[in-house]
Amino acid sequence: MEDQYRSIPGDFVMFSGYPCSWTFYHHIREEILHEFTFHDFLKEQTNTFLRRIRGEQKNVTYVGVHVRRGDYIHVMPNVWKGVIADKKYLDTAMAYFRNKYKNVVFVVTSNGMDWSKENIDNSKGDVFFSDDPKQSSPADDIAILAHCNHTIMTVGTFGYWVGYLAGGETIYLTNFTLPESPFLKLFKYEAAFLPEWIGLPADLSPLLPNGNGK
Repeated sequence: MEDQYRSIPGDFVMFSGYPCSWTFYHHIREEILHEFTFHDFLKEQTNTFLRRIRGEQKNVTYVGVHVRRGDYIHVMPNVWKGVIADKKYLDTAMAYFRNKYKNVVFVVTSNGMDWSKENIDNSKGDVFFSDDPKQSSPADDIAILAHCNHTIMTVGTFGYWVGYLAGGETIYLTNFTLPESPFLKLFKYEAAFLPEWIGLPADLSPLLPNGNGK
Protein backbone atom coordinates (compact mmCIF):
# COMPACT_ATOMS: atom_id res chain seq x y z
CA MET A 1 0.00 0.00 0.00
CA GLU A 2 1.30 3.44 -0.91
CA ASP A 3 2.38 5.69 1.97
CA GLN A 4 -0.22 8.34 1.13
CA TYR A 5 -2.99 5.90 2.05
CA ARG A 6 -1.56 4.73 5.37
CA SER A 7 -3.32 7.46 7.34
CA ILE A 8 -6.86 8.14 6.16
CA PRO A 9 -9.00 10.56 8.20
CA GLY A 10 -12.41 9.44 9.40
CA ASP A 11 -13.75 6.61 11.52
CA PHE A 12 -15.05 4.52 8.62
CA VAL A 13 -13.65 4.05 5.13
CA MET A 14 -15.44 2.32 2.26
CA PHE A 15 -13.36 0.73 -0.51
CA SER A 16 -14.76 0.31 -4.00
CA GLY A 17 -13.58 -1.98 -6.76
CA TYR A 18 -11.53 -5.00 -5.67
CA PRO A 19 -9.71 -4.12 -2.44
CA CYS A 20 -8.63 -7.72 -1.97
CA SER A 21 -5.13 -7.12 -0.69
CA TRP A 22 -3.82 -8.19 2.69
CA THR A 23 -1.78 -4.96 2.73
CA PHE A 24 -4.96 -3.06 3.64
CA TYR A 25 -5.84 -4.96 6.79
CA HIS A 26 -3.29 -7.58 7.82
CA HIS A 27 -2.08 -5.37 10.68
CA ILE A 28 -5.48 -5.92 12.34
CA ARG A 29 -5.67 -9.65 11.57
CA GLU A 30 -6.63 -10.62 15.12
CA GLU A 31 -9.51 -8.17 15.08
CA ILE A 32 -10.69 -9.53 11.74
CA LEU A 33 -10.59 -13.11 13.01
CA HIS A 34 -12.59 -12.04 16.04
CA GLU A 35 -15.23 -10.29 13.95
CA PHE A 36 -15.50 -13.03 11.33
CA THR A 37 -16.67 -15.78 13.64
CA PHE A 38 -19.42 -18.23 12.82
CA HIS A 39 -22.80 -18.62 14.46
CA ASP A 40 -23.00 -21.46 16.96
CA PHE A 41 -25.34 -23.52 14.76
CA LEU A 42 -22.82 -23.38 11.90
CA LYS A 43 -19.98 -24.37 14.22
CA GLU A 44 -22.02 -27.30 15.52
CA GLN A 45 -23.00 -28.68 12.13
CA THR A 46 -19.46 -28.14 10.81
CA ASN A 47 -17.88 -30.05 13.68
CA THR A 48 -20.46 -32.83 13.24
CA PHE A 49 -19.54 -33.09 9.55
CA LEU A 50 -15.79 -33.16 10.26
CA ARG A 51 -16.19 -35.82 12.96
CA ARG A 52 -18.25 -37.96 10.60
CA ILE A 53 -15.73 -37.94 7.77
CA ARG A 54 -12.84 -38.51 10.18
CA GLY A 55 -14.32 -41.81 11.24
CA GLU A 56 -12.09 -43.73 13.62
CA GLN A 57 -8.91 -41.94 12.62
CA LYS A 58 -6.94 -40.07 15.26
CA ASN A 59 -4.84 -36.91 14.92
CA VAL A 60 -6.37 -36.00 11.58
CA THR A 61 -5.09 -33.07 9.53
CA TYR A 62 -7.95 -31.45 7.65
CA VAL A 63 -7.18 -29.71 4.36
CA GLY A 64 -9.95 -27.60 2.87
CA VAL A 65 -10.09 -27.48 -0.93
CA HIS A 66 -12.08 -24.81 -2.76
CA VAL A 67 -12.46 -25.30 -6.50
CA ARG A 68 -13.77 -22.16 -8.20
CA ARG A 69 -15.46 -22.78 -11.52
CA GLY A 70 -18.87 -21.43 -12.59
CA ASP A 71 -18.60 -18.26 -14.67
CA TYR A 72 -14.81 -18.29 -14.32
CA ILE A 73 -14.70 -21.11 -16.87
CA HIS A 74 -15.56 -18.52 -19.52
CA VAL A 75 -14.50 -15.23 -17.92
CA MET A 76 -10.89 -16.17 -17.28
CA PRO A 77 -9.91 -17.22 -20.84
CA ASN A 78 -12.24 -14.92 -22.76
CA VAL A 79 -11.99 -11.71 -20.73
CA TRP A 80 -8.83 -11.90 -18.64
CA LYS A 81 -6.62 -14.12 -20.83
CA GLY A 82 -6.18 -16.49 -17.93
CA VAL A 83 -6.92 -20.01 -16.73
CA ILE A 84 -8.48 -21.64 -13.71
CA ALA A 85 -7.11 -24.58 -11.77
CA ASP A 86 -6.77 -27.86 -13.63
CA LYS A 87 -6.37 -31.46 -12.48
CA LYS A 88 -2.56 -31.26 -12.42
CA TYR A 89 -2.60 -28.28 -10.07
CA LEU A 90 -4.93 -30.03 -7.63
CA ASP A 91 -2.91 -33.26 -7.80
CA THR A 92 0.31 -31.36 -7.03
CA ALA A 93 -1.21 -29.38 -4.16
CA MET A 94 -2.76 -32.46 -2.59
CA ALA A 95 0.48 -34.42 -2.95
CA TYR A 96 2.24 -31.71 -0.93
CA PHE A 97 -0.04 -32.25 2.04
CA ARG A 98 -0.11 -36.04 1.68
CA ASN A 99 3.69 -36.11 1.79
CA LYS A 100 4.02 -33.67 4.70
CA TYR A 101 1.28 -34.81 7.08
CA LYS A 102 -0.11 -38.10 8.32
CA ASN A 103 -3.82 -38.94 8.34
CA VAL A 104 -4.75 -36.17 5.92
CA VAL A 105 -8.43 -35.68 5.14
CA PHE A 106 -9.36 -33.42 2.22
CA VAL A 107 -12.70 -31.61 2.25
CA VAL A 108 -13.75 -30.33 -1.17
CA THR A 109 -16.25 -27.56 -1.84
CA SER A 110 -16.96 -26.17 -5.28
CA ASN A 111 -19.48 -24.48 -7.53
CA GLY A 112 -18.52 -27.12 -10.07
CA MET A 113 -18.83 -30.28 -8.01
CA ASP A 114 -19.34 -32.65 -10.96
CA TRP A 115 -16.00 -31.55 -12.46
CA SER A 116 -14.33 -31.81 -9.07
CA LYS A 117 -15.52 -35.37 -8.49
CA GLU A 118 -14.33 -36.39 -11.95
CA ASN A 119 -10.88 -34.80 -11.66
CA ILE A 120 -9.80 -35.02 -8.02
CA ASP A 121 -7.90 -38.19 -7.19
CA ASN A 122 -9.65 -40.10 -4.42
CA SER A 123 -7.86 -43.39 -4.93
CA LYS A 124 -6.63 -43.23 -1.33
CA GLY A 125 -10.12 -42.69 0.06
CA ASP A 126 -9.05 -39.50 1.83
CA VAL A 127 -11.25 -37.05 -0.10
CA PHE A 128 -14.73 -36.01 0.99
CA PHE A 129 -17.12 -33.65 -0.75
CA SER A 130 -19.25 -31.10 1.07
CA ASP A 131 -22.42 -32.13 -0.79
CA ASP A 132 -22.38 -35.59 0.80
CA PRO A 133 -25.03 -36.51 1.84
CA LYS A 134 -26.86 -33.30 0.80
CA GLN A 135 -26.16 -30.12 -1.14
CA SER A 136 -24.35 -27.56 0.99
CA SER A 137 -24.83 -23.79 0.98
CA PRO A 138 -22.04 -21.20 0.56
CA ALA A 139 -22.32 -20.52 4.31
CA ASP A 140 -21.88 -24.23 5.03
CA ASP A 141 -18.90 -24.40 2.69
CA ILE A 142 -16.96 -21.45 4.09
CA ALA A 143 -17.61 -22.63 7.65
CA ILE A 144 -16.30 -26.11 6.85
CA LEU A 145 -13.22 -24.83 5.04
CA ALA A 146 -12.39 -22.23 7.69
CA HIS A 147 -12.45 -24.97 10.34
CA CYS A 148 -9.80 -26.97 8.46
CA ASN A 149 -6.11 -26.89 9.39
CA HIS A 150 -4.83 -25.95 5.93
CA THR A 151 -6.18 -24.75 2.59
CA ILE A 152 -5.90 -25.40 -1.12
CA MET A 153 -7.54 -22.56 -3.02
CA THR A 154 -7.75 -22.06 -6.76
CA VAL A 155 -8.80 -18.55 -7.82
CA GLY A 156 -11.28 -16.04 -6.41
CA THR A 157 -11.98 -14.21 -3.19
CA PHE A 158 -14.02 -17.02 -1.63
CA GLY A 159 -10.97 -19.28 -1.56
CA TYR A 160 -8.74 -16.42 -0.45
CA TRP A 161 -10.84 -15.69 2.62
CA VAL A 162 -11.02 -19.37 3.46
CA GLY A 163 -7.23 -19.49 3.61
CA TYR A 164 -7.05 -16.25 5.59
CA LEU A 165 -9.59 -17.37 8.17
CA ALA A 166 -8.34 -20.94 8.49
CA GLY A 167 -4.69 -20.05 9.02
CA GLY A 168 -2.22 -22.89 8.58
CA GLU A 169 -0.62 -23.44 5.20
CA THR A 170 -2.33 -22.20 2.06
CA ILE A 171 -1.53 -23.25 -1.50
CA TYR A 172 -2.81 -21.03 -4.30
CA LEU A 173 -2.69 -20.86 -8.10
CA THR A 174 -0.27 -18.19 -9.28
CA ASN A 175 0.73 -16.72 -12.66
CA PHE A 176 -2.66 -17.72 -14.03
CA THR A 177 -2.85 -15.07 -16.78
CA LEU A 178 -0.78 -14.21 -19.80
CA PRO A 179 1.62 -11.26 -19.28
CA GLU A 180 -0.51 -8.97 -21.45
CA SER A 181 -3.71 -9.71 -19.51
CA PRO A 182 -5.79 -6.62 -18.62
CA PHE A 183 -6.44 -8.34 -15.29
CA LEU A 184 -2.92 -7.40 -14.19
CA LYS A 185 -3.87 -3.72 -14.26
CA LEU A 186 -6.15 -4.46 -11.30
CA PHE A 187 -4.41 -7.39 -9.66
CA LYS A 188 -0.92 -7.76 -8.20
CA TYR A 189 0.08 -11.24 -7.08
CA GLU A 190 2.43 -10.00 -4.38
CA ALA A 191 -0.29 -7.83 -2.87
CA ALA A 192 -3.04 -10.42 -3.20
CA PHE A 193 -1.48 -13.43 -1.47
CA LEU A 194 0.33 -13.53 1.85
CA PRO A 195 4.11 -13.94 1.49
CA GLU A 196 4.13 -17.20 3.46
CA TRP A 197 1.51 -18.81 1.23
CA ILE A 198 2.70 -21.27 -1.41
CA GLY A 199 2.04 -20.40 -5.05
CA LEU A 200 1.99 -23.07 -7.76
CA PRO A 201 2.28 -21.66 -11.31
CA ALA A 202 -0.65 -22.32 -13.62
CA ASP A 203 -0.37 -24.16 -16.91
CA LEU A 204 -1.01 -21.47 -19.50
CA SER A 205 -0.64 -23.74 -22.52
CA PRO A 206 -4.41 -23.84 -23.25
CA LEU A 207 -4.19 -20.10 -23.98
CA LEU A 208 -1.40 -20.45 -26.54
CA PRO A 209 -2.14 -20.70 -30.29
CA ASN A 210 -1.61 -24.45 -30.59
CA GLY A 211 -3.13 -25.18 -27.20
CA ASN A 212 -0.29 -27.35 -25.92
CA GLY A 213 2.47 -24.89 -25.12
CA LYS A 214 4.85 -26.33 -27.72
